[in-house]
Amino acid sequence: MGCKTKNTDICNSFTGHNSEHCSNHNPGEGTTQEVKEYPTPEFRNGNFSIPGQEANAVMYDFIEECVPAGDDGGAGGSGSTPTAANCGKVSKSLCSSFDGTCTIYNGYYPSDISFDYGVGDTWMSYLYDTSDDAGVAGTPCFHIVTCDTESASSSANAGSETTCHPCTAFNCTPQETTLRYTAAEDLTGDVDCPHPTLFGFGTTSDKLAFEYTQLSSQLPDGVVDFELSYSGATYVDAWNNDIEFGISYESTQNPWQIGDEGFEDFQIYDIDLSATKIGFRVKVRIAPIFDDTNSPVTFSGTRWTVEEILDPGTGFSVGDTTQLTYDYVHPDASTTQLQIDLRVSTVGEVPTVNSQSGFDVLRIGDTINGHTILRAFHTDIDNFPYHIIYLDGNGSDFTKDTQYTSNRAHTIKAKAGKGIVDRAILVGRYEFLDKSVQYVTASLNRNAVDTYSGDIVQPDVDITVTNGRVTGTSIVNGGKGWNNIGKPPKIAITGPPNKSGKEAKVKGTFSGGVLTGVEIESPGSGYDDTYPPKIYVRNIKLNTTEKIKNEGYDPNATGRYRSNLKDFPKDEESSVSSAEFEAVDDVYSKVNEESESNSRIPEVDVKKDLKRRRIKDMPQRLFSEQALAPAYEATEHQHNLNYIEDAPISKQFKAQLITEKARDAEQRRKDIQDITQTQIPEVSNYPESYIETVQGSLEQLPEGSAFTKYIIRQYRPDSTQSNSINISLSCTPVDSGCLHFTCAPPLAPAPTSQVINESAPTEEDPAATSPVTYTTTCTVSPLLGSGCQQWTVSGNMTIFNDLTRTAQNVSEAAAAYGNPF
Repeated sequence: MGCKTKNTDICNSFTGHNSEHCSNHNPGEGTTQEVKEYPTPEFRNGNFSIPGQEANAVMYDFIEECVPAGDDGGAGGSGSTPTAANCGKVSKSLCSSFDGTCTIYNGYYPSDISFDYGVGDTWMSYLYDTSDDAGVAGTPCFHIVTCDTESASSSANAGSETTCHPCTAFNCTPQETTLRYTAAEDLTGDVDCPHPTLFGFGTTSDKLAFEYTQLSSQLPDGVVDFELSYSGATYVDAWNNDIEFGISYESTQNPWQIGDEGFEDFQIYDIDLSATKIGFRVKVRIAPIFDDTNSPVTFSGTRWTVEEILDPGTGFSVGDTTQLTYDYVHPDASTTQLQIDLRVSTVGEVPTVNSQSGFDVLRIGDTINGHTILRAFHTDIDNFPYHIIYLDGNGSDFTKDTQYTSNRAHTIKAKAGKGIVDRAILVGRYEFLDKSVQYVTASLNRNAVDTYSGDIVQPDVDITVTNGRVTGTSIVNGGKGWNNIGKPPKIAITGPPNKSGKEAKVKGTFSGGVLTGVEIESPGSGYDDTYPPKIYVRNIKLNTTEKIKNEGYDPNATGRYRSNLKDFPKDEESSVSSAEFEAVDDVYSKVNEESESNSRIPEVDVKKDLKRRRIKDMPQRLFSEQALAPAYEATEHQHNLNYIEDAPISKQFKAQLITEKARDAEQRRKDIQDITQTQIPEVSNYPESYIETVQGSLEQLPEGSAFTKYIIRQYRPDSTQSNSINISLSCTPVDSGCLHFTCAPPLAPAPTSQVINESAPTEEDPAATSPVTYTTTCTVSPLLGSGCQQWTVSGNMTIFNDLTRTAQNVSEAAAAYGNPF
């Protein structure tokens, strides 16, 4: 059960302190805590009354002693004077509304941990410090001096008074401080983080929570160049680091068959060779090598081209070798495993992508305080201070708040973890993991305008539409980067929703790659006043031009026709003029030897799933054979050529007439066949897009790059309302009890005597009491108290699922990992 600070009074008017208030459970010493969050949940920004809400606190039990006004507490020492049971405890009085004196005494050791409500997908840290006497509050080692007052002549006893003498030399040194938590299920097998993005550890863990005081300006080493080989015997350079593009390698592996010539695919390989040689990622395009100039197609091998290094990795050495494989399914359903060997040929400094340009964070393979880093988990570099590294355990212990320098000159301050005896921490982010993200992998054409990276951004323009016509524009954001696309940018406006409308025309003015002005050249018509159109830069498409040879082109046609004209009979009524000769020249000079065909090249190539094909019926586009069957008879020649046998023409001309009739008949049949659809319905058959799914933490999303994008297709949130985790905190001292320091007992006061009622009974006052002598004798107890003790406390944190924040994190992950969304 936790404690509360909101909407509760510290004091009750008649019964003293409110037992739920955190102030009563906080002695002001012992174990301390520091709590940080980012971003701050909205419900913390106000004094809201939220049912069941508790506060963050390390709680100590307390005993309450209240004395009404005018009562000194009696000889027992109640009120502000501690009894023997409260000796050495921290005491305080917080009540001003109570008509009397109320004192609370806190216990020596923590009793519980209290937690405010948590919010999913929020960076948080709970840092606990036990340096103050291993978390002990007050002084649990003491002597009690007891003074008893008695009369030898009477059974009356004037009472007993005790005095507390805490040991001023008391000390308690922590040996280790630990923190553990349990969630609904253990998803990692790591006792320090059963939830994959939330860590709880202390002294004995091979992990360190730290904050940066200086990032490194030294670039890490990564794979700079590599070679490929099919046989493993002869390696050939496969990467040009100057232009950052692969050199095609032609393998002799030749499993191809007819129908494979249309295959081409790219594959992304994650290459991890060990715990410290990790993170090398390459994108490779694979295709058969074939010759289709003759029939049938002939194949000669396999072409492998590394198109991009997505991540140069860390820890790799020259000579490290791995094999890349690709399982290809042929048209006959047989499968071949294509393979190639990759060998690292050069390692060196590589650029990194970080939130702070020119600086780099700690990475796998870096060393700090003698340890090699096995994993680095970073929170938000710009907005949250604490991060986590996994250590190999071969170095020295850390000391809290001490600075350490890595092998690449990072400077960090240790906060909790490996060897830090008086700190423990809960740090990270709790994700609700019953969610999934589906995405496809796309390869961006290097020659296309990259509108995904954020370097080139479309402008945002508000458009005013009046009576269906574009009448005004206002630039909200001029975008950026349009001076880097290699051509003058041109803007366009989307068309009207009304089909009978007319598209408006606009012209833009750019300065420094930013749209600075819009001119309406034509207002158009048919636009919706409520849903105005959008303006965008239109000339970002990637086009290609193909030259097509004109089979009908004859370079001698002009001369031949001029010659034919000259051969015409010449008389007074018919002759060919010079103008007619020029007309022939004009006509035939315009016949091009070849023509150009412009087509669009896709900006992205979405990876296909060769094992899943989309097959569907297509709409009928031509006439059926049954419908066109009568056309054959209807278009047949209705005359014969028998008459030419007796005609006064040459045999050559007769043969030409027969040939022409046959040609014409064949052409008529072909014309009918050209509008005939032999298969109804026709079926489209092509591979589906290769869709991958991440279930659980968004940390599993792959990282995009300049030319590789991960496009989110679907996001399904976790509908859970809340989850609970249980956190336990413990501290073990170096010594137990009270014997590890000196605590001399106080001197007992000497015995004293006191005569009470010195008057004796007389006749006038027979009721007078005879004098009584009281003797006060004091004794000193032995060393009392529990002293230093190992303690463990626990508490539950309820974490609510903020669906809005989760969706925002998906969007941020899309931006961080290269998803254009």
